[in-house]
Amino acid sequence: IYVFNPDGTQASFSPIKSIEVGGIIDTLWGQNRGLRTDPNGDVVAASDSIYFRIDHETGVGLQRLVPYVGDVVLTTPAFDQNGNMFTCTVYGGNPIKVFNSNWELIQEAIPAVMHNDWSRTIAVEPNGSAIYYFNTDLGIGVIRFNSSDNTVYGDYTSTIDTLYKDMQVEAATWDRNGKLWM
Repeated sequence: IYVFNPDGTQASFSPIKSIEVGGIIDTLWGQNRGLRTDPNGDVVAASDSIYFRIDHETGVGLQRLVPYVGDVVLTTPAFDQNGNMFTCTVYGGNPIKVFNSNWELIQEAIPAVMHNDWSRTIAVEPNGSAIYYFNTDLGIGVIRFNSSDNTVYGDYTSTIDTLYKDMQVEAATWDRNGKLWM
């Protein structure tokens, strides 16, 4: 992972080739699917089956999470404005999960059978009211799972929308004006 200062120069701790958290050293290799910042500005990297939280000022590993059992590849995570993290796997067969800002499981929000396809990223409304599942297969488009109570504790399976049916999405992010780019 290469890290750059605001002036474009490389940070003193860059590149990050391994991350140590709790005495466990992991080398970053394999299927790295993306980076996202949490509301604190810290970087969360998806590397094979592990999410790492990295201090954005020092490059030090802060947390390590293995959210699924077995040999899986993770998508880029999504965060709401409260720091809750939404996780998914690239290949179907696992639920979309929601973790609080301490990476403790809140719920399995979407069962695997409701999105059993192929994806590289997910997104969430800033207030946690909807999860966007982006499929790379033609004809499925974007699936929006809406929370029954507009929070991370609601039932995301009660109201589901299909958007942009012919769109194949590999990357998505929110801009500063509240627009979701795909």
